[in-house]
Amino acid sequence: MPLIMTHGWSGSVIELLETVGPLTDPTAHGGTPGDAFHLVLPSLPGYGFSGEPTELGWESGRMARAWAELMDRLGYTGYVAQGGDVGAGVTDAMGRQSPEGLLGIHLNVLLAAVALADQLPAQSEQERAAHDALSTFLTDGLAIVLEQSTRPQTIGYSLLDSPVGLAAWMLDHDTDSYYKISRAFVDGEPAGNLTRDNIVDDITLYWLTGTGASAARWYWESARAQAAAGAAGQAPPPVAVPVAFSTFPGEVFPSPRSWVEQVYPNPRTSTRSTAAATSPPGKSPSCSRPRSGRRSRRCASVAPHTRLRGLSHREARCLVLSMRRGIRKWRTGGSPEAVGAAVDGRDSGRLGELDHVGVERLREAVYGTIVMLSVLAVLSERERSAAAAALTVAGTSLRLAFPPIAAAAVQESYWPTAGAM
Repeated sequence: MPLIMTHGWSGSVIELLETVGPLTDPTAHGGTPGDAFHLVLPSLPGYGFSGEPTELGWESGRMARAWAELMDRLGYTGYVAQGGDVGAGVTDAMGRQSPEGLLGIHLNVLLAAVALADQLPAQSEQERAAHDALSTFLTDGLAIVLEQSTRPQTIGYSLLDSPVGLAAWMLDHDTDSYYKISRAFVDGEPAGNLTRDNIVDDITLYWLTGTGASAARWYWESARAQAAAGAAGQAPPPVAVPVAFSTFPGEVFPSPRSWVEQVYPNPRTSTRSTAAATSPPGKSPSCSRPRSGRRSRRCASVAPHTRLRGLSHREARCLVLSMRRGIRKWRTGGSPEAVGAAVDGRDSGRLGELDHVGVERLREAVYGTIVMLSVLAVLSERERSAAAAALTVAGTSLRLAFPPIAAAAVQESYWPTAGAM
């Protein structure tokens, strides 16, 4: 069965990658061959590897139409869709548009609960607990919605100008995220797969692709589309396909079955809970190798523009490999020289494939990654010094952007070009 899965903000396709194995090869994970899906994992327009919209109007409805067109072009005549967070808005819109070939949708967040809070049942203990959680979110966790739906460009300056600003906003855009991410970094207790590595992977993707501001604009677009529809007295059409819903432990607010059935009054709607946590930003295993033929591809990813700050696809791949080598070296206690050699690519010769401009772009991106790691407290003092030395070996100075790292490096004689500072 073909399945298109849509991520959200501040997530990305990274959060979906760990589902590839279980969903495409269920027999290796305790399932049966009949449980397998053909996966399509697109980046939302303006997010990650997808191009930034060049015109107004890219709200959930338009994205939903783009996904239907995508599945048609891939040759799927029947498929299902899943979405969470922003992806839930897009998937909900798909269900209401009911494009040809869409057989059903699955959601794991009830976006409509925000607008319908005072109309949702509150009789049972479960419903009252859900109301308490929703009230907490609306009172103390709505900063991201308010800022990005009214002033996405204002916060966007910080998201594009500084990896520090990007990391800070993605860390503390709402109270729930702040506590969960803090526990992963400070206490080493991740919520599900919300680990330090996975968080940094996700932030790095936003930084390297420069999509912090363009991703934020979905909120602005959707808020205006909803306001215009309300002013015109246009109610959204009902969902015309079967709906399934899952609520997981640890969600910002749970959604009791009674709530879901009030929003989706379809007799085929179902809800379920599971003891397994969700899988927010995951690591990046490779998708299974596609078989021949359009319909038999097992994992497709939409990337019309690989815009890693102007890098070509080959340069971007070298960047990721170089960055991971360097990080791996200092995490295993490598010397500053060894870390520098890994970041610079001299131990593999991969940078020798690039021209001078490509190398400089790569070094800039590696530098941004190390700064983010520092800000998020992944690095100890020694590791910060080693990272600064590594980047000096790679030809990059941290002085202007992050003086404490440079100072620590000089004090420990790790900075070979201190006189140039």
